[in-house]
Amino acid sequence: MLSGGNIDVTQLGRLMERGLIADGRLRELTVAAADAPGKLARVTAAVAAAGANVVRVDRDLVADDLPVGVARVTLQVEVAGSEGFAALVEAMIAEGFVRGLVTDLATPAAAAYPE
Repeated sequence: MLSGGNIDVTQLGRLMERGLIADGRLRELTVAAADAPGKLARVTAAVAAAGANVVRVDRDLVADDLPVGVARVTLQVEVAGSEGFAALVEAMIAEGFVRGLVTDLATPAAAAYPE
């Protein structure tokens, strides 16, 4: 129970985030995507179509384990637990994404880049 006026909102937010992570409802998904117009939009649209919510996005254009021209997109997504995350991955594969070698998934364009 929380009471009083001395509630540290930052600490409360961290506590809630830890709970979501522990429940498997806040997960990280990495996708290799070609660094070209529209590719990031394709990734986020596929996540949305699968019913997941994007909480945070990070894009690394110089990932040393990916070919030049391919970015690592790291998404923090809100899903309905482990089953929801598995359903998200399967839905993205059905949309044409492929399992990645150094990321969870890759766009077809990124997968076609030479190593």
